[in-house]
Amino acid sequence: MVSSISPLAVNPSNPPKKVWACLLTGSLGYLTGFLTLHYSLRKHASKYPLVALLNPSDTHYPLFLSALQQRGIPHRDIEALRPVENMEFEGDPRFKECWTKLEMFGLYEFERVGFLDSDMLVLQNMDELFEIPLEPHQIAASAACVCNPRKRAHYPPTWIPENCAYTKQCSDPSLAATAATNAIPPTFGFGALNSGLVILHPSPENYKRVTAPLSNPPLYRTFLFPDQDLLAHVFKGDWVPLPYVYNALRTLKGQHAEMWRDEEVKNLHFIIDKPWDDSDKKGEGKVLHGIWWEVDGERREWEKEVYGIESHE
Repeated sequence: MVSSISPLAVNPSNPPKKVWACLLTGSLGYLTGFLTLHYSLRKHASKYPLVALLNPSDTHYPLFLSALQQRGIPHRDIEALRPVENMEFEGDPRFKECWTKLEMFGLYEFERVGFLDSDMLVLQNMDELFEIPLEPHQIAASAACVCNPRKRAHYPPTWIPENCAYTKQCSDPSLAATAATNAIPPTFGFGALNSGLVILHPSPENYKRVTAPLSNPPLYRTFLFPDQDLLAHVFKGDWVPLPYVYNALRTLKGQHAEMWRDEEVKNLHFIIDKPWDDSDKKGEGKVLHGIWWEVDGERREWEKEVYGIESHE
């Protein structure tokens, strides 16, 4: 029964030192994604709360805030981050909002933050990420896939399977699922990381490091993927690679089938096509989208039983 899944109570007199965090912005579909992500963390008994990062100037801020308050989900108000000179992303206009993800480094009240994108779905408990060895100046993340399976014209021509960190891992699936630090050094595959899941220590020093490039147009204009390429630049050669299972990009299942193991995946990441936009589940990722829709249905039933909410989000 979904009613056996308990909301996570946060004691204001003894606030947590470690949290999950997620930027909630953009279309209303991302609210649906966020709420289903929140439910999936509760379903798999994470002991850490999910904190939403909201921008009060966002068009949907009142609706976002109301949805969070109805469910007792904590939030922090933040300001949008932008480079000193405007930069358009013609290939992916939504990337304009991604700079603001860097606000995760400004959550100084917490000792460690596990940042998650709202288009993720947790399938297994992964609280162990809050205990992995991580120096104050480091981050942990999974490698980016640089295969470019859709042959997107605006991607670098060097993004081919031969240069992908995951191609290197396909020969040893068990190692890929459990020991990425040994399987891929942080310099392999152009040192590219995926910023959908990032483990970090918030601090004024780290915040200054990650926001400084926003004042350097010749540098940030080289970033195809804004926050992602910026983090790879700032932490070049000094980030801790995590196994793909913590940030299992939807496209990896087809592109690196030799490596992928359904039973090992802890966190699905629905990059590019979003499951909430594929209600008939006929899209490219229809099998994985079906998993999301099943959990989303559970979430709506749970919210009705626990909060008395007939969710339309």
